[in-house]
Amino acid sequence: MPGTFLTAQERERLAGFPDDIPHRDLITSFTLTEHDCSLIDTYHSDANRLGTALQRCAIRYLGFCPAHLHAAPMEMMAFLARQLQIDPTALQTYGMRRMTRSAHCNAVLNHLGFRRVQPEDHEPLLTWLTERALEHDTPTLLLQTVCEHLKQQHWLRPAVTTLERWVITARMQAHHESLRRLQPLLTPDRLALLDHLLVPEPDTGTTLLSWLRQHATSNTPPALLDALNKLTRLQQWEVDQWEMAALNPNRQKFLARLGRK
Repeated sequence: MPGTFLTAQERERLAGFPDDIPHRDLITSFTLTEHDCSLIDTYHSDANRLGTALQRCAIRYLGFCPAHLHAAPMEMMAFLARQLQIDPTALQTYGMRRMTRSAHCNAVLNHLGFRRVQPEDHEPLLTWLTERALEHDTPTLLLQTVCEHLKQQHWLRPAVTTLERWVITARMQAHHESLRRLQPLLTPDRLALLDHLLVPEPDTGTTLLSWLRQHATSNTPPALLDALNKLTRLQQWEVDQWEMAALNPNRQKFLARLGRK
């Protein structure tokens, strides 16, 4: 299992503002309500008001606030500034003191009902994500899934590297859980059968597995008889009675692809 799956460019993109925001999203997530203004208006300088408004909207829209607020798209900044009736360039002087921005962020989290993920949250989150990994193994899909889950739970999204570690751990745990669920199927007789599939025949040098995997290339009588022989073998081994319901169908397909490799 690889230690990472994102490129440096992908991490940078996921940690910042999107390049373009659909107009509908801009209206939905960046329109300030009277409740929002009750918080923002507690700050006097234009820079603090605009910076706080931006953090509030970023957290509600993205589930986190990018570190580089000054990299926010101009359309977004202009939209917020018009509502506050201030110059959007006021943001240039925001956050000169780290403690100021941190205090504003805490106020925004409290205002929105968000909270930071705590160490005791990691295990339940991993358990939840492992169940998702048993359904879909694609790492980028799992990353998107956990981000959406955090946002729905009103938990502030942690750093991208943390999310990446969670996904990698969940995929590994899902793999081990898959093998654990398959363990009851592996009786001594079935283990002997599976091992026998890999033993080359003395006269041909081919294995039963390679013979079973060969597709029919024609509809001639010999080809049809060969296909029926394969079906008969599988019926003799009672493969259709092997209980696989413990695994999600997508996980079964994933293991099948892994087996073919």
